[in-house]
Amino acid sequence: MSMMITFIVPLIHPESARNWSDVLERLQETLSSIDNACRGHKGVGAVVVANKEAELDSVEFPSTVSVARVSLGPPARSVFKGDTDEADRIKMLSRDKGHKVATGVVWALDRGSEYVMNVDADDLVSRHIIDHVKANRGKNGWYVDKGWMLPHRSKVALLLTDFYNWCGTFAVVKTSLFDINKKVEDIPDKKIREIYGHHRFLLKVMREKGVPLEPFGFPVAAYIVDHGGGTYGRKSLFRDALSIKMFFRWPRKYLARMMMLSRFGRDKDWEFGRNMKARL
Repeated sequence: MSMMITFIVPLIHPESARNWSDVLERLQETLSSIDNACRGHKGVGAVVVANKEAELDSVEFPSTVSVARVSLGPPARSVFKGDTDEADRIKMLSRDKGHKVATGVVWALDRGSEYVMNVDADDLVSRHIIDHVKANRGKNGWYVDKGWMLPHRSKVALLLTDFYNWCGTFAVVKTSLFDINKKVEDIPDKKIREIYGHHRFLLKVMREKGVPLEPFGFPVAAYIVDHGGGTYGRKSLFRDALSIKMFFRWPRKYLARMMMLSRFGRDKDWEFGRNMKARL
C-alpha cells in the first residue's frame, strides 16, 4: 500500500552526543508525538534514520515507526557550539543530517509515499497536520510558518510566526519534487548540506523552481529547547528568542514577542502528543 506521508527522523551519531540516554529520551518523546498524529489514519508513518552503531534497544517504537540504518562515521570534531569553528561545525552537522534525511526520502519513495516531512529528534508535531495534508492532497507542500518554541517540561511556550527560520521541523514536501536517485552517495555535498541538511535553503529553491510551498497557517510543530542536548546552538527561550540583548536592541520586537507567550497546557499536550508513552 502506498503511503500519504512519511515523517523522517534523522538521529545524530552516538559519538556526537554528550549524553546518549538523553538523546534517546528526546527521541522517545518525538516518536510518541508522531504516533499520536498518525493514530486513526491509514498510509502514514515514520522512519528513524540512525547510524548502524546507534544503540536503540531502550526505545519503544510505535507500530507506525520503522528504522533505517546508515554507515556514516562520526563528525571529525565536536558538533557543539563554541567547541570548534562555527562554519565548519554547521557543515558537519548539515552533512550528517542531510545524508540521513536524503536516505529517508529514498526510503519513502520506495514505499510510494506522496509527501515527506523531516522531524528533528527532539521536536513535536500537531495531530492536525495529517488532516490538513489529506484535505489538500496534490499540492506541492507546506511550510511551518507558525509553531511553538517550548522549553522542555515547561507549561509556557512562545508562538513563533517565522518558525521555519528557527527549526529543522519546517516543511512537508511532495516527494516527486525532489531530484533524487536511489544512491544518496551520488548527491553533491553542497546539495546534501543545503537541501536536505538545513532549513534555510529549501523554500527558496522551491520558489525558484516554480513549485513554491504554501504556509500551513496554524501552529504545526513545537521546537523543544532547554534540554541540553540540542546541537544547533540555541539553548534557552530566554537566552535566544527573548534575550535581554534583544530588549535593548529592538525593544518593540521584544515586547511583541513577549505578547506571544502562551500557556502550553493539557489541550496542547493532547494535540502534540506530549507526556504520552509510545503505544505499540
